[in-house]
Amino acid sequence: MKKKRKEVPSFASEEEEARFWATHDTTDYYSEEVPDGEIEVDPEFRAEVLRRARRKQLLSLRLEKRQIAQAKRISRKKGIAYQTLMRSWIEEGIRSELAKEFSVQAFREVTSDAVEWAPVEEGPTLRNPYGKTEPLEIALHD
Repeated sequence: MKKKRKEVPSFASEEEEARFWATHDTTDYYSEEVPDGEIEVDPEFRAEVLRRARRKQLLSLRLEKRQIAQAKRISRKKGIAYQTLMRSWIEEGIRSELAKEFSVQAFREVTSDAVEWAPVEEGPTLRNPYGKTEPLEIALHD
């Protein structure tokens, strides 16, 4: 049996609306029936999602609950998913270790797919997983 959708009332203020939604279920007011079968997705978008998914590999890692809670808190402030934030932290750590461990030439070989080497006065840039480039700092140690 199809459930009748309720009409959303008018609100005098955002506070009044917030109180209302805190005590009411949005599905009573906004619900769309999802048709049986597949949902149509733009082929280019689908291909991009699949391409990105193939680049990643699942990793199971045990962390302390406080570490996860802290990462979630920081990610909320930054407005990104906590898994994305943690991946970026891992990437930063890898870059830092590679910069310490390898000479510039070895670093170029290891990161050749991600680093675009610019003229010397500008310095190298690193292409992040989202296609954006950012300055790359390399510290050389004797």
